[in-house]
Amino acid sequence: MFEIELIKTIQEMRSAFSDRFFLIFADLIGIIGFTIAFIFIFVKNRKNGVIFAFIYAVTMIFNEYILKSLFNRTRPYDYSSEIMLIGDASSGQSFPSGHVLSICLILLFVYYFLIKDSYNKRLKINYLLISLCIIILSLIDRMYLGKHYLTDMTASILISLIAYFSFILITKCLKIFKYKQKLKKVTKNSQNKQI
Repeated sequence: MFEIELIKTIQEMRSAFSDRFFLIFADLIGIIGFTIAFIFIFVKNRKNGVIFAFIYAVTMIFNEYILKSLFNRTRPYDYSSEIMLIGDASSGQSFPSGHVLSICLILLFVYYFLIKDSYNKRLKINYLLISLCIIILSLIDRMYLGKHYLTDMTASILISLIAYFSFILITKCLKIFKYKQKLKKVTKNSQNKQI
C-alpha cells in the first residue's frame, strides 16, 4: 500500500530531535494557532471573532463525531506493525485528520479576516508561503508520528476549503438579503411619502 510505504519512508528520518520537534509541533500548533487567530480576529472585529470560533467549532465537531465515526478508519500504527507510533496513542479514528483540519481552518480564516483586504502584495505572498510551509510540516508531522495516512490529511484540507467557501457563500447571501431588506424599506418609505 502506497500510503504505508510513504509513512515508512518519512519515519526513516527518525532522530531524537525530530521526535521532540514533531511532538511539540503537533501539540502546540493547533492550540496556540487557534488562540492567536481568535485574539487577532476578535480584536479587529468582535463579530468576526465569534463567527470564526463558531465555524471552527462546528467543523471540528462534525469531523470528530460524524465523519470519523462514518469512515471508521484504523490508524496507521494499528493497521501495520511496520509503522512506529511516536508519542501517545490517539483516540478515535484516523480519517479525516483533526490536526490538519484545525490548522487549515485557522490559516484560511486568518487570511480572510486579517490579510485578504490588505493592499500589501508582499504580505499576502509571505502569508501564503508561511501557510504552505505550516501545512506541509503538518502533513509530514502526522505521518512521521504514525497517526495519519496522506488521504486522511488530503480530506481534511478539502473539508477546510468547503467550510471556508461555504462561509463566504453564506456571508454573501446574508449581505444580499440585508441589501434587499434595506431596499424594501427605502422603497416603502418613498411610497409612503408620495401618498
